[in-house]
Amino acid sequence: MAEMHKELPALPWSIAVFLVALVSLVMLMHNSVLLPTASTDLMNVSVFISGLLYVPVAIVARRCPKALSLAGCSCAAAACGAVAMLLWQSVLANPTDGTLFLVTDTLFNVSRGWGTILAALALSRIPRNAPTMVAALAGIAISYAIWPLLRSATEAAPALFGIIMLGMLIGTGAVNQRDLFARIREAASPRDLETTNPFSFVPLSSKLFVCIALFETTFGYATATRFNAMQGWQYALLALAYGALLLVWSRARRFTFDEDAAFRLCTVTVIAGFLLTPASSLPTSVTSTIIEAGSECFYALMFSVLASIAARNPTGALAVVPLGFAVSSCSSAVGFAAAESIVAAQANGWTDALLITSALLSIVIFCFVWIGLDGFRFRRFFQAIVPAEVAEERPARTPSDDAQGIDAALHSLAERHGLTAREREILGLLARGHSGKSIMERLTISANTVKTHTRHIYKKIDVHSQQELIDLVEELAHAATR
Repeated sequence: MAEMHKELPALPWSIAVFLVALVSLVMLMHNSVLLPTASTDLMNVSVFISGLLYVPVAIVARRCPKALSLAGCSCAAAACGAVAMLLWQSVLANPTDGTLFLVTDTLFNVSRGWGTILAALALSRIPRNAPTMVAALAGIAISYAIWPLLRSATEAAPALFGIIMLGMLIGTGAVNQRDLFARIREAASPRDLETTNPFSFVPLSSKLFVCIALFETTFGYATATRFNAMQGWQYALLALAYGALLLVWSRARRFTFDEDAAFRLCTVTVIAGFLLTPASSLPTSVTSTIIEAGSECFYALMFSVLASIAARNPTGALAVVPLGFAVSSCSSAVGFAAAESIVAAQANGWTDALLITSALLSIVIFCFVWIGLDGFRFRRFFQAIVPAEVAEERPARTPSDDAQGIDAALHSLAERHGLTAREREILGLLARGHSGKSIMERLTISANTVKTHTRHIYKKIDVHSQQELIDLVEELAHAATR
């Protein structure tokens, strides 16, 4: 059991960059070659479905991680990708067949989504002295630099190039994640661990997911209001922009440029492009390039933050990473659909619809980023995540065999930190190594009640996990019996 909780070996930085570049190339191929064959309604449905496909992975990983087989999921995803790419020939030949498009695109997104998860997990395991944001930006910059060279060949043989890229993405990702999946399958489920380790997992209501949802909704809205296919020079320009950002990041010690600065930079960039979309005097290529630059920068940031959270708590990695990408895709689809409705309203006589909604959304974004997120820091957020394995390592362990020492330590903590009667009961059980399920059965309370009380206890005592509490009680017990 102790062997399972050793730190996982780091992966080479180059593997993470390679996988992120492949994810970005697959997305570029999909958005530039395959997606434009569909109507805007089908495109929006496609994006929404691609987000929903992440949800089952997150649910199974949270409730029953033992059911997730790396080999089985990877083989199934690769097979879906191969079938999808073969079907794309029929889709391109019959662009009006909506059912065929949705079936094919769903199979493609199953494959791409699993590859994206594997890429994020690889990013979470690069050496700690190599910033994940740099690796994510490097991968995206590489993909934008080489895509203009690959585009014509991909358009000529989409099935061949699609199968090759998806195969390399899933194959490379799966080979390098066998030890991580072994740990996830052997550990208790995140749902059970979260009850007594609430600071080890990120709830869906956290500011991180709210931030992703708002940003991607804005991007979907802006994309729908001024959608066009990007040209080769735009990809080259974006590659240079990301290269410059990497240079700035490498000088971060001088410029204090971190995840929070990157978030504000990409937010300002997207809002600028977003506000310029109603300006008919500007070329579409200008606004689309600005929006794309900010969006891809945020995508790299999201990759980095999700990977950093996964690195802090590998047991919950497969639950939080798909959830982040699900929120991203679904929010983008919501923004796209909202914009389509507003554009239709403007065409039907409400001439100021786009201008008014753009102004309102800009105010909401500004208030959320600079007021609602006041005090929130990405790095501080994911550094507060505590590995759940530490608390799970010896669940049956008691802090001391001396009952008097235990009772004295618990009484001292409860009095010093003003715990309620119920919190004192739960404190005693937590300190003696009881699991969340055991506490629920003994006190006849729900899992949410246990988790809420546990969170309050940890905040009052200033600990972050059950094992940290056990260690503290043991120390106090020894001191009391000397």
